[in-house]
Amino acid sequence: MVGQVNGLKTLAGYFSPGPRRPPQVVAVSALFLAAGFAGLYAALFPIADASPRLGIILLSVFSIAVAFVFWIVGSILSSRWVYVVLFVASIGLSVTTALAVSPVGIAVAGIISVWVGIFVGRFCSVKMARAYLVWICLTLGVGLMVSDVDRSVAFWPILAATLVVTTETMLRLSEQLRRQAVRDPLTGLFNRLGLEDAAGAVLASAHRTGLPVSLSVLDLDDFGAVNDRDGHIAGDQLLVELSACWSDTIRSSDFLSRFGGDEFILLMPHTDLAGGRAALERLARCHRIEWSSGLVQFREGEELFEAIKRADRLLYAEKEK
Repeated sequence: MVGQVNGLKTLAGYFSPGPRRPPQVVAVSALFLAAGFAGLYAALFPIADASPRLGIILLSVFSIAVAFVFWIVGSILSSRWVYVVLFVASIGLSVTTALAVSPVGIAVAGIISVWVGIFVGRFCSVKMARAYLVWICLTLGVGLMVSDVDRSVAFWPILAATLVVTTETMLRLSEQLRRQAVRDPLTGLFNRLGLEDAAGAVLASAHRTGLPVSLSVLDLDDFGAVNDRDGHIAGDQLLVELSACWSDTIRSSDFLSRFGGDEFILLMPHTDLAGGRAALERLARCHRIEWSSGLVQFREGEELFEAIKRADRLLYAEKEK
């Protein structure tokens, strides 16, 4: 009895919308599931008497099966499998288009292809999304050429243009969302999430190469007095000016983050303590406002927030002098 209960809990865990499923896994599963049920509906209520119901049913069942399999195991697969599944989806769309016996059937296949375009525009990189865009347009063209619908190829420019507009629009929206997620809205610097992402890549590279990485926490002195004396608008303007000045001073390989309020963090790849001190001296000459700092070099295997805690202790020790 206990084994049955545990088995049911495990099965329920597979189908629960838990945090272990990345958004792209959920989206791929939903995409194939929707396409499968749309196909079954078309087979049960065919648009034309000559509709190849058996072929549509087989494709639909296959699509639903892919949705459930990917829902169950997608979170433990590498991201490459998402591209494989999208490749399968484009082939299925080409076959669906080839099986269409009426312009309405072709239009339905075109609508589903737009769903794929929305997905690749949202979850794929620009390069990968555009590669899939070309591939989907080509496979749709092949399906239209094979189709028995009169002058079906005439639909291709409309479908291709719709895919291009949809995918490019989603790419721009996704880039805007990604930028808003990792950037501070006031200064345009990286926020905490952006710093974490950058640090992950920097520390992984340092682990491979053995090159040093340094980090400094910078805190403005008496910034509260500026707000009290001149107002918060003046304080915000000061932060914007300082951020712009520092951004122009640091190297292109460095990462400057507004960590909160008037506290900043500078992440410096390929930099030891001596190089970090030189960088801080350049920042000190950049703007008239005074600030305190704590500078550390990452230790072997040290995580981002462990280094920040060490730098914070040095910062407060400097302020107490």
